[in-house]
Amino acid sequence: MKQPNLMTSMWRIGWIAILSFLILIPATFAQGEEFADRQSPSFRLNLLRSGNFAPNGQTPPYFWSGVYLRNAFDPNGDLGSFRLDSSLCGVGIAGGQQFGSEFKAYYSYNMEGQISEVVFKQERPGPIYENFSRKVFSYTNGQITSYLFQKWNVASSSWQDDYEELTAYDSDGIQMSFTIREVDMSGQWTNLMKEERILDQDGNIGEVRTAKWENNAWLDTARKEISYNDLGFFTQIYEQSWNGNAWDTLSRESAIYGSQGFSWDGYLYEEKTSNGFERVLREQYSYDNRGYWSEMLLQSWDSQANSWKDESRESYDYTRKGIWISWNRQDWVNNAWVNSYRQGFENDGGNRLDVRQSWDANSSAWVKELRTLARYDANFNLIEEAGEQIWNGSAWENSTNSKRCQHFWSEETATSIRPKLPQFSCNMSNPYRAYSPISCDALEAGKNYAVKLSDMQGRMLVDKNIPGGSNFSINKKLPAGIYTLNIYENQEIRYARKVLIRE
Repeated sequence: MKQPNLMTSMWRIGWIAILSFLILIPATFAQGEEFADRQSPSFRLNLLRSGNFAPNGQTPPYFWSGVYLRNAFDPNGDLGSFRLDSSLCGVGIAGGQQFGSEFKAYYSYNMEGQISEVVFKQERPGPIYENFSRKVFSYTNGQITSYLFQKWNVASSSWQDDYEELTAYDSDGIQMSFTIREVDMSGQWTNLMKEERILDQDGNIGEVRTAKWENNAWLDTARKEISYNDLGFFTQIYEQSWNGNAWDTLSRESAIYGSQGFSWDGYLYEEKTSNGFERVLREQYSYDNRGYWSEMLLQSWDSQANSWKDESRESYDYTRKGIWISWNRQDWVNNAWVNSYRQGFENDGGNRLDVRQSWDANSSAWVKELRTLARYDANFNLIEEAGEQIWNGSAWENSTNSKRCQHFWSEETATSIRPKLPQFSCNMSNPYRAYSPISCDALEAGKNYAVKLSDMQGRMLVDKNIPGGSNFSINKKLPAGIYTLNIYENQEIRYARKVLIRE
């Protein structure tokens, strides 16, 4: 069964990062591969996870740790502000607990505290670490406009341009275009692909076009047409491809909301056939009384029976403070729900252990399979992470996929994260998808409020004013990850929450 683009993006969410602090670190540094892979989009990178960590299912929000755990341990404390200075990373020695130290990464920041440069150095005999590659970031009004990847030219002892991503925004800070280019064999910049967005009359993203560079011109390849309901919430996406003369519709994705339009109740994917749109799969969501996503039921369409057929279901558990602690999956087999996988984490003296287990039907018991380790210092900064380690029946040991990074921090400032005014409550789905509604009863009519959304590096990605007495949404496509949502009244925080956003 073909998986839709949006669903694929959802299921990739566990590959993104353990910490949003480290989104600029590459997906892999296995021997023979580039540590700082230039083809990895700068905001979709993963440090230690692999795509096989939770096969055939939606992966849980692994990265609810680090800064997020600060609030869990001491939600009202003054924990200060720290910067990541450098990292030391290496591949695990299979069958044991030891790791190599193949690469180092050094981080630089601009005056606004945003990461401006990451330099990667590779270990050479000696041992010494020599320049290998670097990533350079440029910003305008707090938003990233350029990500440049460079390789180290040993012959000239200088950095050599290799790859670049360029992002343009409108006056409201909405991303309007995204262009990728690279240096060709002749040493000249050449375009690769471009994505452009067109807003509808209400200011929502109504159309997204993708084009490739061919014969010195942009050629359309794909298009998404997005529809919204009267409340301004996304309802449908039509996926189209360019056949050389016209747009062919391939599929349709639909969002289903509750009776009040405030809760995301389901997702439907259909493929276009000669007979119209044919159902393929759907998801149904449930939430607990705090607004956290608690359950998901996945079904496929049985055209012969003309009905929906259960495939799998997943449940998510949280602490009272909203920290994700476990994920459980069951499959529908022979008219019964059968355990499949489960994933959970434990906080052990400042160490976070994420362990995946599979169900052994023969012994009717859960069996350990894989784990990752995250270790924090007294200030809850991530100082070590290791994975994937496998269970050999009696102890954890490294596999050929095991890797480790050690991170080194410095204190920047000592500031309070405690709001001055009591916070009011808001109703929103968490995990959150762009265009989904957010309602806050305490937003008084006649007053104006400021909504700000930033990533874990402090980059302001959404900054807009909203009127009280109405609902709102984040109408901006953002990379999946952890973000901070703040609502201000008269420049003081009235609402603050860590939000897991899906692509």
